[in-house]
Amino acid sequence: MITLSSLRQWHWMIISLALGAIVGYVRQSTDGDLGLRYGRFIRDQRTFELALLESEQGRPRFADLRVHRQRISDGKDGQTLVYVVSGNYFDGYHEHSGGKLIANYAPAFFVSSATTPFKPVGNWTGIRAETRRQFEALGNPTVVDFLDAVGRSRGFSYHYDWWVGLSIWSWMAVSFLAMGVVWPICLNLVFYRSLRRPREPKGVDLSKIRNPVAPKTTPSAHAVNLDQQESELEKQLHARPAPVETTPPAKQVIPLATQPMAAPSGDVDRDSPEFGQKKDDYYPTAKRQLEQARQSGDRRASAPPTLSASARPPGPTPSS
Repeated sequence: MITLSSLRQWHWMIISLALGAIVGYVRQSTDGDLGLRYGRFIRDQRTFELALLESEQGRPRFADLRVHRQRISDGKDGQTLVYVVSGNYFDGYHEHSGGKLIANYAPAFFVSSATTPFKPVGNWTGIRAETRRQFEALGNPTVVDFLDAVGRSRGFSYHYDWWVGLSIWSWMAVSFLAMGVVWPICLNLVFYRSLRRPREPKGVDLSKIRNPVAPKTTPSAHAVNLDQQESELEKQLHARPAPVETTPPAKQVIPLATQPMAAPSGDVDRDSPEFGQKKDDYYPTAKRQLEQARQSGDRRASAPPTLSASARPPGPTPSS
C-alpha cells in the first residue's frame, strides 16, 4: 500500500512537474475567452478612466478590481502581453429593492497593453497635482501605475493575481518548488523530525548470489533395497498370464403366453363361505371377517346379537 511516508522526494518531483503541466494547460485553454470569465468588455479607455474617477452611491463606478497579466491573440496569428483589469461595473441602471433605487453592478473588464506606455486620455478630475506629476514622471507607465495613482487619491485598492496567466513552464516551476521541494521537507519533519529522510539499509544484491551446488550422495542400503523390490514386483506383473476373456452364459428367456386369459364367470355363488356378492357389487368380495370369526370360534361376529327373554321388549310373540 502506498503511503505518504513511502514516497521519496524524486517521486514528488515527478508528480509536481506533471501536475504543473496539467494545471498550466487547463489555465491556458480557458484564458482565451475573457468575456466568458469576466463579463462585459469595456472597449473605450475614456470610459474606463471615468469609471475609476466617478462614484455612484459612495462607490466607484468600477469597483472590486483585480489585475493580472496574460497573453492574448493579437489578431495576426500572434500573441501580445496585456494587463486585464476586471471587476464590477455600474453602467447607469438601477434596481428597486425595499423601496429604494440600488445601483446595479455587473462583471466587466478592461484590457491594456503591457508593452506600450499607458497614457490617460481623460481629465484628472479629483486627482492631486502631485500625484499626476509623479505618474507623468514615470518613463514607461502601465495601467497598474495608473491604478496606483488614482487609488491613492480616490481611496480604493485592487488585487494583483500574479498566478493568473502564467505559462505552462511557469506553472511547472511553481509546482516543482511547492510540491517537489517544500512538501517533501514538511513530510520529513512530520515523520522523521529531520529535514532529510534517513538513509535506509542497503538491500541484498541478488545478482551476486549464486545457488550452491548440492554434493553428490550415494544411495543408502535402504534405498537400494526398495529399488530391488520395485524391480521384482514389475517382473512378477509382466510374468502373469494374460486373463482369458470368457463370455457369460446366455440368460434363459421364458416365453410369455400369448393366448388371452379366460374371463372369470359372472355367476358366483352368493352363499359361498369364501366369497359373497351383493346386488349392487360388480365383483364378488371375500368374506374375510366371517372366515376369521369361524376360525377363532367367535360366533358373534357372523350372527346378529340375540336378546334374552327378560330383556326383550313387551309385544306380540312371533308365531312358530
